[in-house]
Amino acid sequence: MKEQLKHTFFVSNCDVLLDIDYFELLRFHQINQNEITVVTSLKHVQIPYGVIELEEGGKILKLSEKPSLNYNMSTGIYVMEPSVINSIPQNQMFHMTDLMNKLLAEKRKVGAYPVMSKSWQDMGELSAMRRMIDTIQDM
Repeated sequence: MKEQLKHTFFVSNCDVLLDIDYFELLRFHQINQNEITVVTSLKHVQIPYGVIELEEGGKILKLSEKPSLNYNMSTGIYVMEPSVINSIPQNQMFHMTDLMNKLLAEKRKVGAYPVMSKSWQDMGELSAMRRMIDTIQDM
């Protein structure tokens, strides 16, 4: 791939559907001069239990009843510069998160392009796959 990738390129997980303007994503990536831009989406997670934070010895520091948390999730869509290819070890498994963490540790530019949660669908679960199929059929 090192010889073939000479320009900015997109990488996508095969199980996602993203309804965005890819030209705007590319423009954002270029304006911010990122080596990797990951498309993110805000995900709201409701924990159905009381959560207890402990310190050593079992003393309770804090109790939260059914806390609600918000996270920026990776959608599995990335814009990358050819320079990142040299940071990927050859002939071994290397996750995208490993690549991004390596670049971050080297103080290289990795940025996020946030999108609305309704713009992103992932079919990692059967119910999500059914929703994705319905979305595609409605197009």
